[in-house]
Amino acid sequence: MKNQKLLFLSETAILTALALLLDMLSSFFIKMPQGGSLSLGMIPIFIMSFRWGLKGGLLTGLLTGILQPILAPAFIVHPAQAILDYPLPFMLAGMSGLFAGWVHSALKQNKWRTLTAVMAATLLGSILRLASHVLSGIVFFGSYAPKGTPVFTYSLVYNSTWMIPTWIVAALAIWLVIMNSPGLIKSNAKKP
Repeated sequence: MKNQKLLFLSETAILTALALLLDMLSSFFIKMPQGGSLSLGMIPIFIMSFRWGLKGGLLTGLLTGILQPILAPAFIVHPAQAILDYPLPFMLAGMSGLFAGWVHSALKQNKWRTLTAVMAATLLGSILRLASHVLSGIVFFGSYAPKGTPVFTYSLVYNSTWMIPTWIVAALAIWLVIMNSPGLIKSNAKKP
């Protein structure tokens, strides 16, 4: 049992570090004025979700979200906004672990079922992450909305401009990787 926990914690630490590194590197591609960028750091969170399920995804996402504003410049205007834009949305991305069983079973069938399962699982995590960012935008960045534009619409469109590409790139990258190396999401360990 100790070995299982040690393996789980080691993989969490490694994939959290990889998520942070990928997130820092990907911020060079698209950087929005009030924050947000193409986030390749979602890939390790999703992989941990598929490898260890919900617990692995939530913990990896939470740690990534806590460490990201510490290690890289962050756009923070209020403590509640910091929570809504960092730990909470990355942790919510780990909810893709709810579909880990589906991804594993699809992987045994064919590549198109696997693509469907990966797209759906990562879509769940991405929508939940987007919801947290949209709420932050409504509460803390509504003043940036152009006159006459509803704050909800502004926040949804603003955050979707980088979250939709993030979802698509992450899902396709994971699918391509696991089709060529399915062992990446399979863990021989029993879930902690």
